[in-house]
Formats: sequence, structure tokens, C-alpha cells
Amino acid sequence: MRTTNIDGVHYLEIEALTSSSLLDIQEKSRSFQDEKMSYDDVIYEILKDYAGFGFGQCMSMPMRIEKPLFQYKETDYEFLKRIASQLGLELISDIINLTNMFYFGKPIGKSYIVNDDVNYNAVKDLDKYHKISASNGNLHDTDYFYYEVNLRESMKIGDSIKLKNIDFYINQYKAEYIKGELIYKYRFCREKGIWQEKIYNKKLSGISLEGTVLETTGEILKLKLNIDEKQDINKAAWFVYAPPTGNILYSMPLVGDNVMLYFQNEYDRPVVTGCVRKNGSTFGRCANPDNRYYATESGNY
Repeated sequence: MRTTNIDGVHYLEIEALTSSSLLDIQEKSRSFQDEKMSYDDVIYEILKDYAGFGFGQCMSMPMRIEKPLFQYKETDYEFLKRIASQLGLELISDIINLTNMFYFGKPIGKSYIVNDDVNYNAVKDLDKYHKISASNGNLHDTDYFYYEVNLRESMKIGDSIKLKNIDFYINQYKAEYIKGELIYKYRFCREKGIWQEKIYNKKLSGISLEGTVLETTGEILKLKLNIDEKQDINKAAWFVYAPPTGNILYSMPLVGDNVMLYFQNEYDRPVVTGCVRKNGSTFGRCANPDNRYYATESGNY
């Protein structure tokens, strides 16, 4: 909070944080491997570290994650914002209810009718339209036509607006105290114009995460990753074993072996590329990396 005096006029500036800021403090790494988990399940698991806080689920219907999710060197807020973006949803902080950290998607609010003779600025965000339409062909450039309107009435993000017989939603707003009045500056946008551009964690691209083999069958296996405290074998995801040699001269890792889970990029499913030798110093045959050996678990070479 700061106060200033300019030509006898006193100004008060207050900077405040929502409760969602608690999610954006510490970077974490972990996996959510149970493909039957819903997005609600993932969020509830994350919020276990924030006792007394909840969230608002605004998805049109419950959805399973259907693939393992990896949080890697990112805060809980960054991770939640990223997985929401994969569904075309926004993560919206709640500035009113302190115990409600955020809305996962656009909140459903009240309905209002705004007079057609209201003053407004019209804005067309063609840059965002071209970015989103590249992956979504069901959009039209008019979906990214916004109205900026100043009103005295207090409304919230997610409230629906009828203006000029067109349905809009409040996408963002700010409030200013002008000449003794509190004025709200709203941005009205169409429903399709709220589409969130996909966010990726570029830190995942090219990395390998170490883990321990829990189970194998054929050429797929389950892992307990070192970034996780524990992993239920019945809920672990299956990963393909794809050794760098790419030929028939390899053996599947055994249960208990240490392996590397490789991420070619930040969006494709990772694969297991090989084992991590832990006894190199005590196994003379492997002391020189120029010498190659092929051995079985029974000790045959």
C-alpha cells in the first residue's frame, strides 16, 4: 500500500494478491500416471498441500486425463494453467472468495442486458485469431471482436452480457476511482473468443527422468519415477521400451532395474530408452566404455 500527494490531491495505491498466488511460489516435479484419473482428481491431489482452499470446476463435463501428466520444474499454478490450456480452458483466479483459489475454465455467472446506446471501443484481435484458428477450424474472425465498455455496475468474470442483441461474456475487467466514482472497465467477448492457446513446458523437451521398473510385459513396462515419493503399481502407466540401438540385440529391463524415461519433446508420450548402470565401478568388464558386452541375467556373455 502506498499513498502520494500530488498538488494537494491524495492518492492511495493498494497492491493485493489472490489466494492463488500461494500456488505460484515453489517449483515441483512429479507425475500423475493413473490414466483413469479425472482432472478433478489431479487438482484435488495438488490442493492437498493447501489446506482450507478449494476451486471452482467449470468444465462442461467431467473428463479423464487419458494419458500420464508430468509436472516438471514448474509451480502448481504453472502446471494447472498448462493442463487447462490443453483443453482450451483458462485458469481464472478468484478475487472475491479467498478460500476459492481459482476457476478451472470460464465460471458461469449472472446475466445482464446492456443498453445499446452505451459508449464503447471496438477491438479486433486478429493476431490471436490467426494463432488459434491454425488448430481450430471452427472459428471466425468475428469471434475475436471485443467491446471495451465503462460502466458503474459491478459485474464479474464469466457473467453473460446481451449487447446489440449479441451474446457476450465478461473476459476481464479493472476498476478505477474517477472523479469520486468507482468505474468498471469491462471487456466483452464472444464465447469462442475465450479459447485459450495451448501452453507447453519447454523444460520437458529432451530430458530423461530416472526411474525403477515395477512391471514388464512384452516390450512395455511400468515405472516408479525418482521424482515421485511413491507409485501404485496398479495405477502406473505403461511406457514403450525403445533402446537407442533400434535392433534385435537387446533385452528388456527387469523388475527393479534403473531406467531412463526420455522426452523427445514437450507434447509426445515419452519412451524408456535404456538402463542406468549402478555397479560400473565393481564390474570390471564395463570399466572401459569402448568395450561392448551383451549379458543375460543368468550371467551368460
